[in-house]
Amino acid sequence: MSRLLTALLALLVVVPVAASGSQAAPAAVPHRIVSLSPTATESLFAIGAGPQVVAVDNQSDYPKQAPHTSLSGFTPNVEAIAGYKPDLVIVAYDPNGLVSTLRGLGIRVLVQNAARNLTDAYNQILERMDLNQALASLPELYRRPIQMHVLGGLPQDEVGRILGRPRSTVATQIERGLGRLRRSFAAHG
Repeated sequence: MSRLLTALLALLVVVPVAASGSQAAPAAVPHRIVSLSPTATESLFAIGAGPQVVAVDNQSDYPKQAPHTSLSGFTPNVEAIAGYKPDLVIVAYDPNGLVSTLRGLGIRVLVQNAARNLTDAYNQILERMDLNQALASLPELYRRPIQMHVLGGLPQDEVGRILGRPRSTVATQIERGLGRLRRSFAAHG
């Protein structure tokens, strides 16, 4: 499985814990994401996690609705990044020990290496298409709760209220939908 897809699925893996009713799970779902990578910014919005993105770097020019800032992924300022109070920062590489510094502040960091050549860039485009197709292929019964809870950050009770379903049903639908996604990606390598 490719790195971009693995990284995006890593964000989804926290849901089975949340679906089981664990009290610690809500902290695992990112609600305030800072993206210092144009590729990650596009991917986050493509999978519907845009509402959770609070800041993007000065190189992220798509999509237009992304919260553009003067943050730099090349010469990052730890204090400026921390000022957004992120619970997840996504970077394309680790300049000057940024990752360990942010982790030292208790901020989760996901390193998603940038494309080094045209082949890498092409593969990242294909990966994004694969993820979008996988989400679109899920029955709405599973897709909507995943989009609302995992990608949108809504608590399962709220998702249930909006969809007119009990929280336990929502939790089961999320768990089953993510299981289908994992099996689909495992089958396609």
